[in-house]
Amino acid sequence: MEKYYGIIAAVVVMIAAIIYCKVFVELLLDDPIEKTKEEVDKMTEGYKYSIYWRNGKREIVTGTSITDACRNAGIGAGALEAMDFFMPGSKDTHKWNKETREWDRIISNK
Repeated sequence: MEKYYGIIAAVVVMIAAIIYCKVFVELLLDDPIEKTKEEVDKMTEGYKYSIYWRNGKREIVTGTSITDACRNAGIGAGALEAMDFFMPGSKDTHKWNKETREWDRIISNK
């Protein structure tokens, strides 16, 4: 079985290379200049996160994950204590209540 590890590894690398090339070609063929701001926003919505801070501020960050988004925004481990919570997407889902100094969920009738 051990003699097949090299062959298996080579096949895995070839499959990864094929997938990478396919994605790269699709990106080249898909002209980003033709996209409107709304289309780009819709495409990247899954990479946006709303951070709700304990001081009543809300911030939208972008990244492939919440960790990546915080890193991209320059938010370090020390700032995590000031973060109340985060939600995926850029839609505002909570409103700051000045009396209780907490975030209240916005109920939508849509």
